[in-house]
Amino acid sequence: MKTPGEKICEVEEYLPGRGTYADEDGGVYAKIVGKEKFNNIERTVSIVPPPGKRIPGINVVGSIVYGRVFQVLNKVALLHLYPYKTARFRLVPPGPIGAIYIGDVRREFVEDLHNEFEVGDWVRAKIKRIVKKFYPQLTTVGKDLGVIKAYCPHDRTPLVRRGAELYCPKCKRKFKRKIAFDYGDPKLPR
Repeated sequence: MKTPGEKICEVEEYLPGRGTYADEDGGVYAKIVGKEKFNNIERTVSIVPPPGKRIPGINVVGSIVYGRVFQVLNKVALLHLYPYKTARFRLVPPGPIGAIYIGDVRREFVEDLHNEFEVGDWVRAKIKRIVKKFYPQLTTVGKDLGVIKAYCPHDRTPLVRRGAELYCPKCKRKFKRKIAFDYGDPKLPR
């Protein structure tokens, strides 16, 4: 599974196709959540969701969304959302942002939100309610919700799961997060 912004290859290898884009340095990156598909005849790479699925909107309560944390405050974590599966299809407004409040992280008491999420973490969440039309309030309560991919804040190495914590194999540091049960190898919802 590829997440938005994740590098797939170089433009010398494959040109960007559907669901991908190229940057000025020549890298090809994923635009949406899905699996990469290489076309060796046209020399293109695409990202496609599972068969029969659309990339839906983010304004339906109960929908599962993927997001990347861009800010963590005392009581709230803010995410840029990348919708994946919803009850019905709706258009996505540009630049959707969701919020996870400290009380919606887990069933247990959370003292410090910085121990649950960090900037750059990829999170699977559920829309709890919509505030002011397009402002989704999210929850990560449940074993299938939470961080699905994270990087070391010191050297940007992908973190590895060790029990209930995440570990950086390069700098040997440990980190606490609200981890989804399938961290590191997330299964896309069907």
